[in-house]
Amino acid sequence: MKADTKTMLVVGGSSEIIRPTILCFHKEGYKICFTSSSQESLDKTLQGFNEDIPQIKGYKLDLMQDSASSTFAGILQKVQPDVLIVAAGFLPLNNQLLALKRTLTVNFTAVAEILACAAEYFAERKSGTVIVLSSVAGDRGRFSNFVYGSAKAGLTAFLSGFRAYLFHHGVHVMTVKPGIVSTRMTQQMMGYKKSLLWSDPDKVGRQIFAAFKRRRNVVYAPGFWRLIMTIFRLIPEWIFKRIKI
Repeated sequence: MKADTKTMLVVGGSSEIIRPTILCFHKEGYKICFTSSSQESLDKTLQGFNEDIPQIKGYKLDLMQDSASSTFAGILQKVQPDVLIVAAGFLPLNNQLLALKRTLTVNFTAVAEILACAAEYFAERKSGTVIVLSSVAGDRGRFSNFVYGSAKAGLTAFLSGFRAYLFHHGVHVMTVKPGIVSTRMTQQMMGYKKSLLWSDPDKVGRQIFAAFKRRRNVVYAPGFWRLIMTIFRLIPEWIFKRIKI
Protein backbone atom coordinates (compact mmCIF):
# COMPACT_ATOMS: atom_id res chain seq x y z
CA MET A 1 0.00 0.00 0.00
CA LYS A 2 1.43 3.39 -1.00
CA ALA A 3 2.16 5.89 1.74
CA ASP A 4 -0.17 8.46 0.16
CA THR A 5 -3.10 6.05 -0.23
CA LYS A 6 -6.32 7.55 1.08
CA THR A 7 -8.74 5.68 3.32
CA MET A 8 -12.51 5.52 3.43
CA LEU A 9 -14.55 4.32 6.42
CA VAL A 10 -18.18 3.27 5.88
CA VAL A 11 -20.58 2.95 8.80
CA GLY A 12 -23.15 0.47 7.53
CA GLY A 13 -21.04 -1.34 4.96
CA SER A 14 -23.77 -3.91 4.25
CA SER A 15 -25.99 -1.23 2.65
CA GLU A 16 -26.97 -2.25 -0.88
CA ILE A 17 -27.07 1.40 -1.90
CA ILE A 18 -23.54 2.13 -0.78
CA ARG A 19 -21.89 -1.00 -2.23
CA PRO A 20 -21.38 0.52 -5.73
CA THR A 21 -20.09 3.71 -4.07
CA ILE A 22 -17.51 1.66 -2.20
CA LEU A 23 -16.42 -0.01 -5.44
CA CYS A 24 -16.02 3.42 -7.09
CA PHE A 25 -13.78 4.60 -4.25
CA HIS A 26 -11.77 1.38 -4.46
CA LYS A 27 -11.15 1.94 -8.17
CA GLU A 28 -9.88 5.42 -7.28
CA GLY A 29 -7.25 3.77 -5.08
CA TYR A 30 -8.85 4.22 -1.66
CA LYS A 31 -8.22 1.73 1.14
CA ILE A 32 -11.67 0.53 2.29
CA CYS A 33 -12.83 -0.09 5.86
CA PHE A 34 -16.39 -0.56 7.07
CA THR A 35 -18.56 -1.37 10.07
CA SER A 36 -21.54 -3.69 10.48
CA SER A 37 -23.97 -4.08 13.37
CA SER A 38 -23.38 -7.79 14.04
CA GLN A 39 -20.71 -10.43 13.54
CA GLU A 40 -22.98 -12.26 11.10
CA SER A 41 -23.45 -9.13 8.98
CA LEU A 42 -19.74 -8.36 9.24
CA ASP A 43 -18.72 -11.81 7.99
CA LYS A 44 -21.30 -11.76 5.19
CA THR A 45 -20.19 -8.32 3.99
CA LEU A 46 -16.52 -9.30 4.07
CA GLN A 47 -17.32 -12.39 2.03
CA GLY A 48 -19.35 -10.34 -0.43
CA PHE A 49 -16.51 -7.90 -1.05
CA ASN A 50 -13.65 -10.39 -0.84
CA GLU A 51 -13.43 -11.02 -4.59
CA ASP A 52 -13.57 -7.33 -5.57
CA ILE A 53 -11.68 -5.84 -2.60
CA PRO A 54 -9.45 -8.52 -1.03
CA GLN A 55 -7.85 -6.10 1.47
CA ILE A 56 -11.10 -4.66 2.84
CA LYS A 57 -11.29 -4.49 6.64
CA GLY A 58 -14.40 -4.74 8.81
CA TYR A 59 -15.26 -3.73 12.36
CA LYS A 60 -18.29 -4.45 14.51
CA LEU A 61 -20.36 -1.40 15.52
CA ASP A 62 -23.89 -1.76 16.91
CA LEU A 63 -25.58 1.65 17.04
CA MET A 64 -28.16 0.35 19.52
CA GLN A 65 -25.45 -0.18 22.15
CA ASP A 66 -24.79 2.57 24.71
CA SER A 67 -21.08 2.14 23.99
CA ALA A 68 -21.51 2.81 20.24
CA SER A 69 -19.94 6.28 20.24
CA SER A 70 -16.87 5.17 22.24
CA THR A 71 -16.49 2.08 20.03
CA PHE A 72 -16.71 4.29 16.95
CA ALA A 73 -14.14 6.72 18.36
CA GLY A 74 -11.72 3.81 18.70
CA ILE A 75 -12.36 2.65 15.14
CA LEU A 76 -11.95 6.21 13.87
CA GLN A 77 -8.52 6.60 15.47
CA LYS A 78 -7.43 3.19 14.19
CA VAL A 79 -8.60 3.74 10.60
CA GLN A 80 -7.77 7.47 10.26
CA PRO A 81 -10.12 7.98 7.29
CA ASP A 82 -9.97 10.73 4.70
CA VAL A 83 -13.61 10.05 3.81
CA LEU A 84 -16.37 8.94 6.18
CA ILE A 85 -19.64 7.57 4.84
CA VAL A 86 -22.56 6.91 7.19
CA ALA A 87 -25.07 4.61 5.51
CA ALA A 88 -26.61 3.01 8.60
CA GLY A 89 -30.40 2.87 8.66
CA PHE A 90 -33.44 0.99 9.88
CA LEU A 91 -36.88 0.92 8.26
CA PRO A 92 -39.56 -0.78 10.43
CA LEU A 93 -41.43 -3.59 8.71
CA ASN A 94 -44.57 -3.57 10.83
CA ASN A 95 -46.14 -1.06 13.23
CA GLN A 96 -43.78 1.90 13.14
CA LEU A 97 -44.79 3.07 16.63
CA LEU A 98 -43.74 -0.26 18.16
CA ALA A 99 -40.29 0.18 16.60
CA LEU A 100 -40.02 3.84 17.57
CA LYS A 101 -36.89 3.64 19.74
CA ARG A 102 -34.85 1.59 17.26
CA THR A 103 -36.02 3.73 14.33
CA LEU A 104 -35.05 7.01 16.02
CA THR A 105 -31.78 5.64 17.42
CA VAL A 106 -30.35 3.99 14.30
CA ASN A 107 -31.52 6.71 11.91
CA PHE A 108 -30.80 9.79 14.00
CA THR A 109 -29.63 9.90 17.62
CA ALA A 110 -26.84 7.33 17.38
CA VAL A 111 -25.74 8.75 14.04
CA ALA A 112 -25.60 12.25 15.55
CA GLU A 113 -23.44 10.91 18.38
CA ILE A 114 -20.89 9.24 16.11
CA LEU A 115 -20.82 12.32 13.88
CA ALA A 116 -19.97 14.38 16.96
CA CYS A 117 -16.93 12.10 17.40
CA ALA A 118 -16.11 12.51 13.72
CA ALA A 119 -16.38 16.31 14.00
CA GLU A 120 -13.53 16.44 16.50
CA TYR A 121 -11.37 14.15 14.37
CA PHE A 122 -11.96 15.96 11.05
CA ALA A 123 -11.75 19.46 12.57
CA GLU A 124 -8.33 18.61 13.96
CA ARG A 125 -7.02 17.31 10.62
CA LYS A 126 -8.65 20.27 8.75
CA SER A 127 -9.51 18.23 5.66
CA GLY A 128 -11.69 15.36 4.51
CA THR A 129 -15.25 14.57 3.50
CA VAL A 130 -18.25 13.26 5.42
CA ILE A 131 -21.11 11.72 3.42
CA VAL A 132 -24.33 10.79 5.22
CA LEU A 133 -27.41 9.04 3.85
CA SER A 134 -30.62 10.70 4.98
CA SER A 135 -33.85 10.22 2.98
CA VAL A 136 -36.54 12.02 1.01
CA ALA A 137 -38.85 10.73 3.77
CA GLY A 138 -37.45 13.48 5.98
CA ASP A 139 -38.81 16.25 3.76
CA ARG A 140 -42.37 15.80 5.04
CA GLY A 141 -44.04 13.49 7.54
CA ARG A 142 -46.29 10.96 5.82
CA PHE A 143 -49.02 8.58 6.98
CA SER A 144 -47.06 5.44 6.14
CA ASN A 145 -43.68 6.20 7.75
CA PHE A 146 -43.80 9.30 9.93
CA VAL A 147 -41.50 7.86 12.62
CA TYR A 148 -38.81 6.99 10.07
CA GLY A 149 -39.44 10.32 8.34
CA SER A 150 -39.10 12.30 11.56
CA ALA A 151 -35.76 10.61 12.30
CA LYS A 152 -34.49 11.48 8.83
CA ALA A 153 -35.86 15.03 9.13
CA GLY A 154 -33.86 15.45 12.33
CA LEU A 155 -30.76 14.02 10.64
CA THR A 156 -31.12 16.32 7.64
CA ALA A 157 -31.41 19.38 9.91
CA PHE A 158 -28.44 18.19 11.97
CA LEU A 159 -26.35 17.79 8.82
CA SER A 160 -27.17 21.30 7.65
CA GLY A 161 -25.61 22.79 10.77
CA PHE A 162 -22.89 20.13 10.85
CA ARG A 163 -21.90 21.12 7.29
CA ALA A 164 -21.65 24.80 8.29
CA TYR A 165 -19.59 23.93 11.37
CA LEU A 166 -17.05 21.75 9.52
CA PHE A 167 -16.87 24.09 6.53
CA HIS A 168 -14.88 26.48 8.71
CA HIS A 169 -12.43 23.66 9.41
CA GLY A 170 -11.86 22.81 5.74
CA VAL A 171 -14.10 19.71 5.80
CA HIS A 172 -16.91 19.01 3.32
CA VAL A 173 -20.21 17.43 4.41
CA MET A 174 -22.62 15.97 1.86
CA THR A 175 -26.22 14.98 2.58
CA VAL A 176 -27.69 12.27 0.34
CA LYS A 177 -31.47 11.87 0.09
CA PRO A 178 -32.32 8.64 -1.73
CA GLY A 179 -35.86 8.05 -2.95
CA ILE A 180 -37.38 4.57 -3.19
CA VAL A 181 -34.46 2.28 -3.97
CA SER A 182 -34.95 -1.38 -4.85
CA THR A 183 -33.29 -3.08 -1.88
CA ARG A 184 -34.26 -5.97 0.37
CA MET A 185 -35.37 -3.53 3.06
CA THR A 186 -37.78 -1.54 0.89
CA GLN A 187 -39.16 -4.59 -0.90
CA GLN A 188 -40.10 -6.19 2.42
CA MET A 189 -41.60 -2.98 3.74
CA MET A 190 -43.54 -1.79 0.72
CA GLY A 191 -44.05 -4.89 -1.40
CA TYR A 192 -42.16 -4.89 -4.67
CA LYS A 193 -44.13 -3.33 -7.51
CA LYS A 194 -42.02 -2.17 -10.41
CA SER A 195 -42.67 1.48 -11.28
CA LEU A 196 -40.83 4.55 -12.52
CA LEU A 197 -40.31 5.72 -8.93
CA TRP A 198 -38.20 2.70 -7.97
CA SER A 199 -34.48 3.15 -8.54
CA ASP A 200 -31.63 0.71 -9.01
CA PRO A 201 -29.13 0.75 -6.10
CA ASP A 202 -26.15 0.54 -8.47
CA LYS A 203 -27.26 3.70 -10.25
CA VAL A 204 -27.86 5.54 -6.97
CA GLY A 205 -24.51 4.38 -5.56
CA ARG A 206 -22.64 5.66 -8.59
CA GLN A 207 -24.54 8.95 -8.39
CA ILE A 208 -23.33 9.38 -4.81
CA PHE A 209 -19.71 8.99 -5.93
CA ALA A 210 -20.21 11.45 -8.80
CA ALA A 211 -21.70 13.97 -6.37
CA PHE A 212 -18.71 13.48 -4.07
CA LYS A 213 -16.37 14.33 -6.94
CA ARG A 214 -18.36 17.54 -7.56
CA ARG A 215 -18.43 18.39 -3.83
CA ARG A 216 -22.20 18.70 -3.73
CA ASN A 217 -23.93 19.74 -0.50
CA VAL A 218 -27.37 18.11 -0.78
CA VAL A 219 -28.09 15.38 -3.31
CA TYR A 220 -31.45 13.84 -4.22
CA ALA A 221 -30.90 10.38 -5.66
CA PRO A 222 -32.18 10.14 -8.31
CA GLY A 223 -32.53 13.86 -9.00
CA PHE A 224 -36.23 13.79 -9.91
CA TRP A 225 -37.07 13.31 -6.22
CA ARG A 226 -36.23 16.97 -5.62
CA LEU A 227 -39.25 17.97 -7.73
CA ILE A 228 -41.50 15.30 -6.20
CA MET A 229 -40.72 16.39 -2.65
CA THR A 230 -41.10 20.06 -3.54
CA ILE A 231 -44.65 19.27 -4.69
CA PHE A 232 -45.29 17.24 -1.53
CA ARG A 233 -44.22 20.15 0.67
CA LEU A 234 -46.56 22.54 -1.17
CA ILE A 235 -49.72 20.49 -0.50
CA PRO A 236 -51.77 22.20 2.26
CA GLU A 237 -51.91 20.29 5.55
CA TRP A 238 -55.72 20.05 5.52
CA ILE A 239 -55.46 18.11 2.26
CA PHE A 240 -52.25 16.20 3.01
CA LYS A 241 -53.58 14.66 6.23
CA ARG A 242 -56.31 12.96 4.21
CA ILE A 243 -53.87 11.27 1.83
CA LYS A 244 -52.73 7.77 2.84
CA ILE A 245 -49.23 7.69 1.38
